[in-house]
Order: sequence, then structure tokens, then C-alpha cells
Amino acid sequence: MSGKSRRILWISSHQKSWADLQHLLGKDFQNSYEVDQIRVLSQVVESRAISRYDLIILESDRKGNVVESARKLCGRATNIPLIVLVSQKNKDAGEILASGVQFVLPRDGLQVDLLNQAILAAINRKKAELELRRRDQVLSAVNFAAGVFLTRDSWEESMPEVLETLGKAADSGCVSLFRRYRNSESTAAFESVAQWLRDGIQPSKDGSITWGDDCIQALSKGQMVFRNSEGWAFDESGGWEAVFVPVFCDKDWWGVISLYQNEVPRQRSHIEVDALKTAAGIIGATISRQVDQEKLTYLATHDHLTSLPNRMLFEDRFQQAVARAVRSRDRIALVSIDLDKFKSVNDSYGHPVGDIVLIEVGKRLTTTLRGSDTCARIGGDEFVVIAENLRGKVDALRVMQKLTASLVEPIIVEDFKIQVSASMGAALYPDSGTDLEMVMKAADKALYAVKERQIKFTVYKDEQYSWLKE
Repeated sequence: MSGKSRRILWISSHQKSWADLQHLLGKDFQNSYEVDQIRVLSQVVESRAISRYDLIILESDRKGNVVESARKLCGRATNIPLIVLVSQKNKDAGEILASGVQFVLPRDGLQVDLLNQAILAAINRKKAELELRRRDQVLSAVNFAAGVFLTRDSWEESMPEVLETLGKAADSGCVSLFRRYRNSESTAAFESVAQWLRDGIQPSKDGSITWGDDCIQALSKGQMVFRNSEGWAFDESGGWEAVFVPVFCDKDWWGVISLYQNEVPRQRSHIEVDALKTAAGIIGATISRQVDQEKLTYLATHDHLTSLPNRMLFEDRFQQAVARAVRSRDRIALVSIDLDKFKSVNDSYGHPVGDIVLIEVGKRLTTTLRGSDTCARIGGDEFVVIAENLRGKVDALRVMQKLTASLVEPIIVEDFKIQVSASMGAALYPDSGTDLEMVMKAADKALYAVKERQIKFTVYKDEQYSWLKE
């Protein structure tokens, strides 16, 4: 025999019919068939193994309801074509076909040519039907993804729902989104961002896959990559267990969507492949839009030189700190910081060097603070610190001691060693006021007192100044 071997499941309680079918299919020298028999329909309905068959043939039982049996089979084996054999006297052919069966054939006098043509036609018809259904489902999932991303702010929160819709539409068992990054060897690596798993499917480990140069090159150029047990390929022909679709943000390769088959490898139609590319394009555009928005937000809330929070973000951080302080009944210190004689640095070394000094000062001040505290740049050489969870004046003085100590070592720029110092004044919330303006004024008064008395730092309290000498 020659040709592709097709697996057929024969459901019949008649032993003679089973022998007749084996004899009949054995006469076809153009096609090869592998036939298994099951006598009880309930075995098929409950079985998970039927997905490996290309076709099911159901022989009606004179004592049973063939229409109901056909409905059960079509409901369970939605992707497998079904042929029903009935007696000449059976009048339910129309109702059987309406249940989703491909063909209803007479059991008596069945010829090999008729049976073979029916088998091939049923398989091809079901294949075309599935391709159209999957195309429509994937396109519907793409439209759903576009709608979700347009109406929600965070793509990270929406992604699991989008991947689930895409996975079900594409008949996949696992759909994952991976972000690309450079590892320690400066090669492409991937980290999982979101994943959807069908029940019973194990998580994908594609983040740890070592990609070959040909795969990396193909994905970086926008090509899809396919994989099965035999290896990798770069076109959709053949049966594939996994499909990898590159995701681009603007013109930069951002990551990969992977889709694993639910049960057995299969070939995807051109329309379905194009729909998956469209889905990846929508995801990439959404990520790009959010990244652009985040960039704009960052520029609006951070100092352009030091990347520290600017005055607008500083005010927001203060309000958040106040809300926490009200609950915990702790105090907050606002520390106003002014670099001493910084103009001489710009005059002596130039503004580019002065900018580097400001950046380093911002880094040192920030490194000194706890993760819950904030250091902002609000002017040329003016910084301000929000220190939370303090009990009183003594804690505020300790904070300023640490900030002062961070500036003791000279800042090295090119061949220059530049010594920098700062004057600091602090005020406590709620001791010095209940809003930002009141507390900030008190901190500025403390700073002025520091400059007048030529000390390092002080804390403002009820028009009295607690201070420590250098």
C-alpha cells in the first residue's frame, strides 16, 4: 500500500460488520488505513485518546437511538469528522446530518470506492470547516484584544485575559508572552511576562530556551518560528507543536508570543498565521503606547539632569507620606538642603562639570536614605528630603548627620577632586504645620538660621532652633 496512513475509529457492537469493514478497507490499494474498534459508545465519549484519530465511523445499533449517539459524538469529538452507517430502512438520515455528521451511508452493500471517497471527503471537509472556524475565532480574539487594550490603562493587567482568549481561539494549550533582554553573556534571553494555561497543561519553560542564531535572526526580522519534535522551521507548512510570534514595539524587537498545541501537532492555515501576526502587532502597539506614556509621565515628574523627583512629584510624595503618618501617628521630617558656594564650582570648572557634581550629590543623598524616603531636586543646587517614620527631633538630626556624612568624600570629575558641602534645615510634620507650605516654610527658616550661624544643620520648632555644630 502507498499513501498517507489514516487512523479510523470504528464504533460497532457487530462483530461481523467489523470483519466486513476490515475486508472492505483492505481492498483499497491507494490509501492505507489503521482501524481500531470500540463496541460501547460511552467508552468514546469519556475517552481523551480519540484526538489521535482522523475519522470516526459509527454503525447504528438497531436497539439504540443513532441520532442521540451522533450528537454525543459530535459534541465530544468536535475536531474529528464522523460517518454514520445505517440500515436501508432508517429514516433519520436528515436528523443525523443535522447533528454535525459529515456523511450518512447505507450499511448494506457498501462498496470500497464509495466508502473511500466518503472517508477522504469527510476528512477534507472537516479540515476546511476547522480552518474557517479557527480563522474566525482568532480574528475575533484579535478584535477582543484591541478593545481591551483601548479601554484599559495597564497592558500588564489585561494581558492574561487577552492570552486566554487568544489561546482558546487558536486551540492552544499554553500561550505565553516573553520579554527579551540581554543576559550576562550579552546574548538574547527571555523572561515570562504573562501566561495562560489550559487545564491539565504544564507551564512553558521557553524563558530558559537556548535559541540558535538562525532563530534569533528570523525573529528579529519579524518572521514566525515553528517547532516540533524534529526541530525548528521558518514556515507554517507541516504539523507543529509550538508557534513563536515576534512582538515589536515601534521598530524594536520587544519579545515573543509562544503558542503550544493543545493535543496533537497540526498545520496552521495562512489566514490563521496572519491573524496571529496581527495579534502580536496589537500587543506590540499597546506596549509601545504605554511605554511612551510612561516616558512622558517620567519626564513630567522627574528632574531632567539628576533623574530625581521634581517639585510636582515631591508634593505628591509628601501627601502620600502624610496619609501614612496619620495612620501610624509617626512624624515626617522635611529637610531643605542647599549646596555651599556651588557657584564657585561652575565658575572654576565649568557648567558641564557642575552638572556631573549635581548628579553625584543626588546619588549620594539618595543612597543614604531608606527605601521609604524621598530625595527631590527642586532648584539649581537645592534639594529636599522627605524622611518618614520618625519619632521626633532627635531622629531628624540623625537623618541630617547621615546626609552630611555622605558628602564628606570629594567628588572626582576627570582629573579634579571637588569638595562639596551643604547646609540643611529641617521641620517636622505635624509639629511645624499640617500642610506642605507650612512645613516647607519652617524648614527654610531653619536653613536660613544654619547659614547665619555657620553651622551644618538644625531642626525648626516653635521659633526655637535645635542645632549641632560641624
